[in-house]
Amino acid sequence: AVFCAASVGVSVVMEKANPNYSTKSFAEALKARLSGTNAQVFIYDHPGAFYDFEFYLGHPVKLVGLEGELELTKGDEEEREASVTHEKFKEMLNGSDSIYCLMRKSDYLGLDPNDRKRVRILTEDKRKVLIANPAALSQRGGSL
Repeated sequence: AVFCAASVGVSVVMEKANPNYSTKSFAEALKARLSGTNAQVFIYDHPGAFYDFEFYLGHPVKLVGLEGELELTKGDEEEREASVTHEKFKEMLNGSDSIYCLMRKSDYLGLDPNDRKRVRILTEDKRKVLIANPAALSQRGGSL
């Protein structure tokens, strides 16, 4: 209980000290879009930078690109479902499932230019972008 209280306290302090550090505004922007959908939400490459996203979102979040990080638990079905490779994520972006992803702006700029043309930025700040694939946009009427 003490750890949880301290974690929430640190999140609140960090959000007030530097709003670009918290992912709360990204989670709030995405929450309404997730209601009544089976959309998948991802964090791209650097989960430590977005530690509070799933907490604020209240929705399961998967990881992209951590194949080596979870090596000890590869036999566990739940752990296999918790992350996807970069290649699989690219396939998913171009697929028919609704996909949202929070990533560093530098990672977004490092995506294949054709993939960047297909996705839309829902919201961004100096460090982060939240993207949606075409399937997610069409499911919610296409509005940003």
